[in-house]
Amino acid sequence: MKYDEEVQLLEYIRSGDVFLYEYDFGDDWRHRIEVTQIIEKPSLRKARLIDMQGDPVPEDVGGVDGYAEFKQVMSDPSDEQYEHFSMWSERFRSRLSIHTLNSINFSLDRL
Repeated sequence: MKYDEEVQLLEYIRSGDVFLYEYDFGDDWRHRIEVTQIIEKPSLRKARLIDMQGDPVPEDVGGVDGYAEFKQVMSDPSDEQYEHFSMWSERFRSRLSIHTLNSINFSLDRL
């Protein structure tokens, strides 16, 4: 068995490959990743985000079902859970504007 820090994706992927990445096994978040290009020159290898879809999701929201409930509650201020969800998500909401293509690629450049 190899651990993730012992494996380089370059050993397994090729240009044109599409794969699923599961983040947070408990909540079952799955991301579709498409490899559009592999740069062979090591000094130029960088991960780049070229597109993203959907809204940013709060950490530990409870997976797809929890996120659906969160969105429903937050769309209805009269919901009995609205105040609780609002307070819980306050820190997340203050960070929404930082999740842009440029900011994510800047973070990737620093890896």
